[in-house]
Amino acid sequence: MDESIWLLNDVQFRAFAAPVYRYLRRNSHRRRRQRKLTVADLLRMFLLKAKHNQLQVLLAERFEISQSSVARALAYTQRLVCEVFGQDIGDPEALKTAIDELLAAGDGYGIALLDGTIVPLGSSAIDHENYSGKVHRVGKNLQVVADGSGQLLAVSAPLLGRTHDKLALDLSGFGECLVREGLWTIADRGYKGAKLKTPCKCYKHQPFTLWDWAENRALSAIRNAVERAISHLKSLAVLRTGIRSHAIDRNRAVRNIIVSAVALFLFRQNWRLEHP
Repeated sequence: MDESIWLLNDVQFRAFAAPVYRYLRRNSHRRRRQRKLTVADLLRMFLLKAKHNQLQVLLAERFEISQSSVARALAYTQRLVCEVFGQDIGDPEALKTAIDELLAAGDGYGIALLDGTIVPLGSSAIDHENYSGKVHRVGKNLQVVADGSGQLLAVSAPLLGRTHDKLALDLSGFGECLVREGLWTIADRGYKGAKLKTPCKCYKHQPFTLWDWAENRALSAIRNAVERAISHLKSLAVLRTGIRSHAIDRNRAVRNIIVSAVALFLFRQNWRLEHP
């Protein structure tokens, strides 16, 4: 498998598919009764959708099935990936464990970086709940936590796009995990009042000093790592170019798409860390 096309190479794909096969053997009721596509074919279709966000008609032509079959197969595979790999997505306990490991590796000290991003929805319908006034686009809000080297530690569950970053942090449950002794958590100005380290803000009767300017510049240089982590996460086109879904329960379908894509990225990142 060409990694630039499928996202995973042959070894990574086998490591990705193995837990799925084990899960299906233990939960026979989750098996899909379709002889046309194997489980490996379903996972390859999922990889193409996540990596390139291909149209369903193109996937139907590639796998020689109908477009409606592609829609059902993708929905099934995304739910399956969420069940196998997505249990820790949005879980504060998983973030707490990751921070414990970060502090242990740094002899009790560490840096965590927090930022929010919008995953666009490819819909022209009016959606005031998911419309982000910050980026002027309809989408879902994700809270992203990374370490100082730009490796993702945790990603929140999808929230309404109109949610302010400070409120999104409270709703995600990540706030308490990021306030720890020995942990220096850096965020942008949108998290003012969250007991995190944020850049200085210029007020009408309190102009910037040279020290404030130097401190903000230093914080921005450190925060580049989380921006880079988000950029790598959005190398998956499905999280960058817009999620298209005509499912009856659209919110659930969008959540499955986002969580499965994030779980796939985290699997690839962790596999690379364990097999340098």
